[in-house]
Amino acid sequence: MLLGGPKRPTISLPDESFNRSPQVNRPTSSVAGSVVQADKNVGFRTEGSHALLPDRAVNRSAVFTAFDASRPINGRSQLFGREKEIKGLLRSVFDFNQHAVIYGARGSGKTSVARVFGDFADQCGSVVLYFPCEPDANFSQLMGALLDGLPKGAVDPLRRAEFARRVEEMPAHFGPLAFVELVADFVVRPVVLILDEFDRITLDQTRTEIAVSMKLLSDNHARIRFVIVGIASSVAQILTGHPSLRRHMSVTRIGRIEPGSVNALMDHGSAAVGLPFSSDARDIVERVSVGSPYHVRLLCRHAALHAISRRSTEVTAADVRSGIVEVLEQWAETNQLDASRFSSIASNIAIRSLAEEVAREAAKFDIFKPTPETLDAVARLGDSIELAEGEQGSYAFVDSLAPQFLIASIASTEEQEDHIKRQRRALEN
Repeated sequence: MLLGGPKRPTISLPDESFNRSPQVNRPTSSVAGSVVQADKNVGFRTEGSHALLPDRAVNRSAVFTAFDASRPINGRSQLFGREKEIKGLLRSVFDFNQHAVIYGARGSGKTSVARVFGDFADQCGSVVLYFPCEPDANFSQLMGALLDGLPKGAVDPLRRAEFARRVEEMPAHFGPLAFVELVADFVVRPVVLILDEFDRITLDQTRTEIAVSMKLLSDNHARIRFVIVGIASSVAQILTGHPSLRRHMSVTRIGRIEPGSVNALMDHGSAAVGLPFSSDARDIVERVSVGSPYHVRLLCRHAALHAISRRSTEVTAADVRSGIVEVLEQWAETNQLDASRFSSIASNIAIRSLAEEVAREAAKFDIFKPTPETLDAVARLGDSIELAEGEQGSYAFVDSLAPQFLIASIASTEEQEDHIKRQRRALEN
């Protein structure tokens, strides 16, 4: 049921249709974004038996669109490997009437999942409001924005004038009780409030008042549900001092996507650009990205641009390797100490395979536990790692995106060494 409202429509999420966005009317308050459609005219044309080379400008633009690693996705057609998470969120919020927390490491795709969930929630008939949190935001500012953003259709039609008057009369600073009493009495349409980057909030009082309001909203059967998006500590911040909130809240971790979804993501971008990826190229991307959509898009973007610069009809392993070199150079500009440390580890044949083992575990689970075999490699990571919060004996990379860059550095160094060996053999022959 829709938070006490009419029964929600059944939404099927089979693998073959999850990445298609239906044409539905969306309120201006929804987070639903327009889907970037692949340009079918971009790519390679054939005349007779001769393939014509693509227009470089068009293809380069298509590459940046298809493999955009700098921003969250803006439509469900671009989300891969998250069917389970979306289904779980829909079930929790609409069937079980719970609030939700979406958490994961930086770059894991939390905001993308939240946006696509908002797209589905909008399709279910809910009003979806999205707010990125600011560090110094207080409760009144956040909830005041919600009250201002509510469309008229969300309020009891016979009492809209009264609601507007009550909102105007709200003091500059109000607490959870005043907020919940107002919305529980007047809001008649299901509302989903997505608070993104919750971990950026620095005021303990703000986090506490949000938790209190979540509890009060559930106790009063109000039609507003919170979806909190943040890192792992966000869960603890919400539950601190409010353990009873657990029964009113679901928690969804955004981890890495499976290899099949990595390939589906690459296929989607490849079709938009008109450049297939060779199997060897795919293997390298899969190895280095460890299922991180951010790293998949980043590596594919640079590799595809290299293929285009060669006027190639395929992205090869060599293109991916060249892309890795560029990616590492750009990353080093803002992460000099980590980059230098990772380069040293990659050059150390005795420990680099163990270092990759550590990096792979950290990339998959956000944390890792050293073993007797990996202690030396872990020691070489120095200040690049720190003790994991709340996990005894476990460590995490300070930069949660760094494990893949360590693997990239190792893969790049191995290729350079293999290249030198091949040159030597060629000279000897």
